Amino acid sequence: MKSKREWFLLSVAVVLIVIVLAILLHSRGYLPYAPTTHNGETPPTAPSGLSGQADSYSQITIQWNDNSNNEDGFRIYRNGALVESVGPDITTFQDNDLEYATVYGYLVTAYNEYGETECSTTVPIKTLNPPIVVTLGGIGVIFDHDPSVKGAGEIYVYIVITDGISEPQLIRVPSSGTIDLNDNDSREARQQLFATDSAGDELRIVAVAFESDDPAVAQLVGLLTNTLVSYLSGGVGEAVNLLVALLQSQPSENEETYQEMAESTADDFVGAIEQTWTSGENWGIGSHADVRNGDFRLWFTISTSNETAPVTPAPTPAPLSAAFNGWYAGGAKIDTATVGQTVTARLTLSGGSPGEYTIRIRRAITWATDQTVAELPLSYDGTSVSKELSFVPGYATGESSTEGYHIDIVKDGSCVWSMANTYPPRLTVSGLGPFTVSFNGWYVSGVKVDAATVGQTVTARLTLSGGSPGEYTIRIRRAITWATDQTVAELPLSYDGTSVSKELSFVPGYATGESSTEGYHIDVAKDGSSIWTMANAYPPRLTVPATPETQ
Repeated sequence: MKSKREWFLLSVAVVLIVIVLAILLHSRGYLPYAPTTHNGETPPTAPSGLSGQADSYSQITIQWNDNSNNEDGFRIYRNGALVESVGPDITTFQDNDLEYATVYGYLVTAYNEYGETECSTTVPIKTLNPPIVVTLGGIGVIFDHDPSVKGAGEIYVYIVITDGISEPQLIRVPSSGTIDLNDNDSREARQQLFATDSAGDELRIVAVAFESDDPAVAQLVGLLTNTLVSYLSGGVGEAVNLLVALLQSQPSENEETYQEMAESTADDFVGAIEQTWTSGENWGIGSHADVRNGDFRLWFTISTSNETAPVTPAPTPAPLSAAFNGWYAGGAKIDTATVGQTVTARLTLSGGSPGEYTIRIRRAITWATDQTVAELPLSYDGTSVSKELSFVPGYATGESSTEGYHIDIVKDGSCVWSMANTYPPRLTVSGLGPFTVSFNGWYVSGVKVDAATVGQTVTARLTLSGGSPGEYTIRIRRAITWATDQTVAELPLSYDGTSVSKELSFVPGYATGESSTEGYHIDVAKDGSSIWTMANAYPPRLTVPATPETQ
């Protein structure tokens, strides 16, 4: 039987062991101290009002109220573990390097040499969804839907991407023209299709491919026709609904259903692909190689900005990547230029196969083949090279059906990369105001007239203003009934787009009514095309009354 002294010593030892364990647990962040009193001194008052918010997909900021004036600092616990200690009077903490779309529980205590307060109520805070980037790697076909006498199939693809909260994106690949593909063939089509700073809770990709049997499709610039146009007039979201509804309601082999979206009734449906991922499926992040539906094949990568994007298995040939670094004028980066201004495009090529390439700046024209305005031949070794290419835009956006200026890259006569309609941005060009002509009258011997006689010298006076610089021609023309008007005098003019007044003289050889002559009028041509013509009534055409000598 133990003596009282032995029991006393045993009790002291147990107490000491408990205290030591408590200190160890607290030092490792597992056991905050309860408030205690030592010789009349007390720990600080507990903080209150703990709250917080997610700043991004990897950062959370919390804040609290400081209710004491004797703390040595505050301790921040995340999911029950101590993550940081901060000094006195600090009431905020920024937690970094967190996982996206994840809920974290926070609590805060105050402490000093006399103890630590009770833990505040745990506050759950969720980080934002991740940024998502969708990059196209390439497209291919199993069967090109093209007769052997014609050769490779001329393929074009419409792709729609939405994450549920961002504005849906509708993209044509290529942005104009087609891609030549044989049976069981593929081509790189490397370009960014979609990007958002914080995705919604699902990501949906819909792609539909057609083979063009209409040569005119090569001249289109991503314009949709027929039924799809009516949907686009209500917004891109309606186009998404159309594509998704068709995919969900009909099997891929039903070509008649998809024909509504073709750019020509002669075009053949190749295949359609729909993929949807939720946040629980991590938005499909990763590489998606050789996805197939119908005779259509697709390669693409879904990645986030806080990770290294997975490497997409490359179709043959190896993908060419073109990083567009911007349009520049006078050393400054721009999105819009003016007519006559020297503009430089900067881009970097990487990947792809060695060979002879050509970088081209092209004027996008509605309903016509895009016009090459500058080009740079390049012997490329397939590694990486940065290049600059300059040009002077001659047309403003909207002028002569100009939709803007873009870049493409050609290898062995075929386009291997083309600037998308939306990103990188096409260059828009503003003019110097609308082109106008102020007609100042017909003159004979310095006197203003409305009519002249055959053989009399007549001078027309007019002022040009606005428009774009270029080579113009002012023409006086004999208006002829049921025949092409005849040019009787012309004045070539190098015009700077500001304002200029000109005179042009001629001698009328026919009276009004003679040889089907309706009178004489003026028009102005630029690059061979008429851009202004005198109206029948005002400004007045010149009439030439018949004289006895001409009857």
